[in-house]
Amino acid sequence: MIGFRFIPLFITILIFSHAHAQINSDSLIYSRRTAKIDGIVPTFYTPGYKLRAEKLKNTFEKAIHFYESSYPVHFKLKLAVLDSTQWVTEVYPYGLLNYDAGWAMIPADISYPFFLRLYGITDKKKELDSLLYRNHLTADALISSVFLVYSLHELGHYFVMDLEHTPLPDMFANEMIATYFSYNFFKSIESKDLLNLELFSEFISGNYQPKFRKIAPLTAWTRRIFSLANRKTRIARDFPPTWLTGYRQ
Repeated sequence: MIGFRFIPLFITILIFSHAHAQINSDSLIYSRRTAKIDGIVPTFYTPGYKLRAEKLKNTFEKAIHFYESSYPVHFKLKLAVLDSTQWVTEVYPYGLLNYDAGWAMIPADISYPFFLRLYGITDKKKELDSLLYRNHLTADALISSVFLVYSLHELGHYFVMDLEHTPLPDMFANEMIATYFSYNFFKSIESKDLLNLELFSEFISGNYQPKFRKIAPLTAWTRRIFSLANRKTRIARDFPPTWLTGYRQ
Protein backbone atom coordinates (compact mmCIF):
# COMPACT_ATOMS: atom_id res chain seq x y z
CA MET A 1 0.00 0.00 0.00
CA ILE A 2 1.52 3.30 -1.04
CA GLY A 3 2.00 5.65 1.90
CA PHE A 4 0.42 8.72 0.30
CA ARG A 5 -1.29 10.32 3.26
CA PHE A 6 0.92 13.36 2.76
CA ILE A 7 -0.52 14.17 -0.68
CA PRO A 8 -3.54 16.46 0.09
CA LEU A 9 -1.63 19.20 1.94
CA PHE A 10 1.46 19.02 -0.21
CA ILE A 11 -0.56 19.16 -3.42
CA THR A 12 -2.22 22.30 -2.05
CA ILE A 13 1.26 23.84 -1.75
CA LEU A 14 2.35 22.52 -5.15
CA ILE A 15 -0.74 23.85 -6.90
CA PHE A 16 0.09 27.30 -5.56
CA SER A 17 3.74 27.01 -6.60
CA HIS A 18 2.76 26.20 -10.18
CA ALA A 19 0.07 28.86 -10.44
CA HIS A 20 2.31 31.79 -11.34
CA ALA A 21 2.97 32.96 -14.86
CA GLN A 22 6.11 31.53 -16.42
CA ILE A 23 9.10 33.82 -16.73
CA ASN A 24 12.30 32.97 -18.60
CA SER A 25 14.03 30.74 -16.04
CA ASP A 26 17.36 30.79 -17.87
CA SER A 27 17.72 34.55 -17.68
CA LEU A 28 16.61 34.66 -14.05
CA ILE A 29 19.04 32.02 -12.81
CA TYR A 30 21.96 33.11 -14.99
CA SER A 31 21.56 36.60 -13.53
CA ARG A 32 22.44 35.21 -10.08
CA ARG A 33 26.07 34.90 -9.02
CA THR A 34 26.03 31.14 -8.57
CA ALA A 35 28.68 28.45 -8.56
CA LYS A 36 28.31 25.47 -10.90
CA ILE A 37 28.92 21.72 -10.86
CA ASP A 38 29.10 20.09 -14.31
CA GLY A 39 27.80 16.61 -15.05
CA ILE A 40 24.72 14.77 -16.28
CA VAL A 41 22.63 17.32 -14.41
CA PRO A 42 24.41 20.70 -14.53
CA THR A 43 23.87 22.20 -11.10
CA PHE A 44 23.92 25.89 -10.24
CA TYR A 45 24.03 26.73 -6.54
CA THR A 46 24.39 29.59 -4.11
CA PRO A 47 28.00 29.72 -2.85
CA GLY A 48 28.22 28.08 0.56
CA TYR A 49 25.80 25.26 -0.29
CA LYS A 50 28.04 22.98 -2.32
CA LEU A 51 27.42 19.88 -0.17
CA ARG A 52 23.66 20.37 -0.42
CA ALA A 53 23.94 20.86 -4.19
CA GLU A 54 26.13 17.75 -4.59
CA LYS A 55 23.68 15.60 -2.64
CA LEU A 56 20.74 16.74 -4.74
CA LYS A 57 22.71 16.38 -7.98
CA ASN A 58 23.80 12.84 -7.11
CA THR A 59 20.24 11.86 -6.20
CA PHE A 60 18.88 13.29 -9.45
CA GLU A 61 21.48 11.42 -11.48
CA LYS A 62 20.77 8.12 -9.72
CA ALA A 63 17.06 8.57 -10.39
CA ILE A 64 17.77 9.40 -14.03
CA HIS A 65 19.79 6.20 -14.41
CA PHE A 66 16.96 4.26 -12.74
CA TYR A 67 14.30 5.59 -15.12
CA GLU A 68 16.42 5.61 -18.28
CA SER A 69 17.02 1.89 -17.73
CA SER A 70 13.25 1.34 -17.69
CA TYR A 71 12.01 3.75 -20.39
CA PRO A 72 13.34 4.76 -23.83
CA VAL A 73 13.93 8.35 -22.76
CA HIS A 74 16.90 10.64 -22.25
CA PHE A 75 16.83 13.20 -19.44
CA LYS A 76 18.35 16.60 -20.07
CA LEU A 77 17.63 19.28 -17.50
CA LYS A 78 19.38 21.65 -15.11
CA LEU A 79 19.22 21.99 -11.34
CA ALA A 80 19.23 25.23 -9.34
CA VAL A 81 19.88 25.07 -5.59
CA LEU A 82 19.41 28.60 -4.30
CA ASP A 83 19.09 30.23 -0.92
CA SER A 84 16.56 32.95 -0.10
CA THR A 85 18.90 35.76 -1.25
CA GLN A 86 19.16 34.33 -4.78
CA TRP A 87 15.77 32.69 -5.10
CA VAL A 88 13.59 33.49 -8.13
CA THR A 89 10.98 35.41 -6.17
CA GLU A 90 9.92 36.97 -9.48
CA VAL A 91 8.09 33.70 -10.08
CA TYR A 92 7.15 32.12 -6.73
CA PRO A 93 7.94 32.23 -3.01
CA TYR A 94 11.05 30.85 -1.36
CA GLY A 95 10.42 27.42 0.10
CA LEU A 96 8.41 26.05 -2.81
CA LEU A 97 10.10 23.56 -5.10
CA ASN A 98 9.34 23.98 -8.79
CA TYR A 99 10.02 22.72 -12.30
CA ASP A 100 9.88 25.16 -15.19
CA ALA A 101 11.34 25.21 -18.69
CA GLY A 102 14.13 22.69 -18.12
CA TRP A 103 14.98 23.78 -14.57
CA ALA A 104 14.33 21.98 -11.29
CA MET A 105 14.54 24.63 -8.57
CA ILE A 106 15.19 23.56 -4.99
CA PRO A 107 15.65 25.71 -1.84
CA ALA A 108 19.19 25.50 -0.49
CA ASP A 109 18.26 25.98 3.14
CA ILE A 110 15.03 25.70 5.15
CA SER A 111 14.99 26.54 8.85
CA TYR A 112 12.83 24.60 11.28
CA PRO A 113 10.51 27.57 12.08
CA PHE A 114 10.07 28.24 8.36
CA PHE A 115 9.37 24.54 7.74
CA LEU A 116 6.64 24.55 10.39
CA ARG A 117 5.09 27.69 8.91
CA LEU A 118 5.26 26.28 5.38
CA TYR A 119 3.18 23.28 6.44
CA GLY A 120 0.87 25.28 8.67
CA ILE A 121 1.81 23.39 11.84
CA THR A 122 3.58 26.02 13.94
CA ASP A 123 1.10 25.32 16.73
CA LYS A 124 2.06 21.62 16.62
CA LYS A 125 5.77 22.15 17.26
CA LYS A 126 5.78 20.46 20.68
CA GLU A 127 4.05 17.39 19.28
CA LEU A 128 6.46 17.17 16.35
CA ASP A 129 9.47 17.70 18.62
CA SER A 130 8.25 14.79 20.75
CA LEU A 131 7.86 12.59 17.68
CA LEU A 132 11.38 13.43 16.51
CA TYR A 133 12.81 12.70 19.96
CA ARG A 134 11.11 9.30 20.15
CA ASN A 135 12.50 8.38 16.74
CA HIS A 136 16.03 9.68 17.39
CA LEU A 137 15.68 12.15 14.53
CA THR A 138 16.74 15.79 14.40
CA ALA A 139 14.65 18.54 12.85
CA ASP A 140 17.40 19.21 10.29
CA ALA A 141 17.47 15.54 9.28
CA LEU A 142 13.70 15.49 8.85
CA ILE A 143 13.70 18.65 6.72
CA SER A 144 16.54 17.29 4.59
CA SER A 145 14.64 14.04 3.96
CA VAL A 146 11.34 15.74 3.16
CA PHE A 147 12.90 18.12 0.65
CA LEU A 148 15.14 15.46 -0.89
CA VAL A 149 12.19 13.19 -1.68
CA TYR A 150 10.05 16.08 -2.89
CA SER A 151 12.89 17.41 -5.06
CA LEU A 152 12.51 14.38 -7.32
CA HIS A 153 8.85 15.27 -7.64
CA GLU A 154 10.09 18.08 -9.90
CA LEU A 155 12.04 15.57 -11.97
CA GLY A 156 8.74 13.72 -12.27
CA HIS A 157 7.13 16.81 -13.80
CA TYR A 158 9.94 16.94 -16.37
CA PHE A 159 9.42 13.25 -17.19
CA VAL A 160 5.65 13.53 -17.57
CA MET A 161 5.44 16.89 -19.35
CA ASP A 162 8.63 17.19 -21.40
CA LEU A 163 9.64 13.59 -22.12
CA GLU A 164 6.37 11.67 -22.26
CA HIS A 165 4.09 14.59 -23.22
CA THR A 166 1.34 12.96 -21.22
CA PRO A 167 -2.05 14.72 -21.26
CA LEU A 168 -3.40 14.99 -17.72
CA PRO A 169 -7.02 15.66 -16.75
CA ASP A 170 -6.37 18.10 -13.91
CA MET A 171 -3.78 19.64 -11.59
CA PHE A 172 -4.29 16.95 -8.95
CA ALA A 173 -3.36 14.19 -11.41
CA ASN A 174 -0.32 16.18 -12.50
CA GLU A 175 0.95 16.49 -8.93
CA MET A 176 -0.03 12.94 -7.97
CA ILE A 177 1.92 11.33 -10.82
CA ALA A 178 5.00 13.46 -10.19
CA THR A 179 4.86 12.50 -6.52
CA TYR A 180 4.61 8.81 -7.37
CA PHE A 181 7.60 9.19 -9.70
CA SER A 182 9.71 10.25 -6.72
CA TYR A 183 8.18 7.73 -4.33
CA ASN A 184 8.82 4.83 -6.72
CA PHE A 185 12.53 5.63 -7.00
CA PHE A 186 13.13 6.06 -3.27
CA LYS A 187 11.13 2.91 -2.53
CA SER A 188 13.31 0.95 -4.95
CA ILE A 189 16.48 1.85 -3.04
CA GLU A 190 14.88 1.37 0.42
CA SER A 191 15.74 4.94 1.31
CA LYS A 192 15.90 6.12 4.91
CA ASP A 193 14.80 9.51 3.61
CA LEU A 194 11.54 8.00 2.43
CA LEU A 195 10.95 6.43 5.85
CA ASN A 196 11.50 9.85 7.45
CA LEU A 197 9.03 11.42 5.03
CA GLU A 198 6.46 8.73 5.79
CA LEU A 199 6.91 9.40 9.51
CA PHE A 200 6.22 13.08 8.88
CA SER A 201 3.28 12.18 6.64
CA GLU A 202 1.70 10.16 9.43
CA PHE A 203 2.11 13.16 11.71
CA ILE A 204 0.50 15.47 9.15
CA SER A 205 -2.42 13.10 8.59
CA GLY A 206 -3.12 13.11 12.32
CA ASN A 207 -2.87 16.86 12.74
CA TYR A 208 -4.34 18.31 9.55
CA GLN A 209 -7.93 18.01 8.40
CA PRO A 210 -8.15 18.44 4.62
CA LYS A 211 -10.84 20.69 3.20
CA PHE A 212 -11.32 18.55 0.11
CA ARG A 213 -12.01 14.82 -0.07
CA LYS A 214 -13.13 14.65 -3.71
CA ILE A 215 -11.51 15.73 -6.98
CA ALA A 216 -14.33 17.95 -8.28
CA PRO A 217 -14.29 20.55 -5.47
CA LEU A 218 -10.47 20.51 -5.48
CA THR A 219 -10.51 21.25 -9.21
CA ALA A 220 -12.86 24.18 -8.68
CA TRP A 221 -10.62 25.48 -5.89
CA THR A 222 -7.58 25.10 -8.17
CA ARG A 223 -9.17 27.33 -10.80
CA ARG A 224 -9.81 29.96 -8.14
CA ILE A 225 -6.19 29.75 -6.95
CA PHE A 226 -4.95 30.30 -10.52
CA SER A 227 -7.20 33.31 -10.86
CA LEU A 228 -6.08 34.80 -7.56
CA ALA A 229 -2.39 34.04 -8.14
CA ASN A 230 -2.42 35.74 -11.51
CA ARG A 231 -3.64 38.93 -9.82
CA LYS A 232 -1.50 38.65 -6.70
CA THR A 233 2.03 37.77 -7.82
CA ARG A 234 3.35 40.29 -5.32
CA ILE A 235 2.60 37.78 -2.53
CA ALA A 236 5.55 35.69 -3.71
CA ARG A 237 7.78 37.49 -1.22
CA ASP A 238 5.60 36.66 1.78
CA PHE A 239 4.50 33.02 1.86
CA PRO A 240 2.13 31.71 3.10
CA PRO A 241 -0.25 34.51 2.14
CA THR A 242 -3.35 35.01 4.20
CA TRP A 243 -5.67 34.42 1.26
CA LEU A 244 -4.15 30.95 0.67
CA THR A 245 -4.08 30.06 4.37
CA GLY A 246 -7.79 30.78 4.50
CA TYR A 247 -8.49 28.16 1.88
CA ARG A 248 -6.40 25.58 3.74
CA GLN A 249 -8.43 25.79 6.94
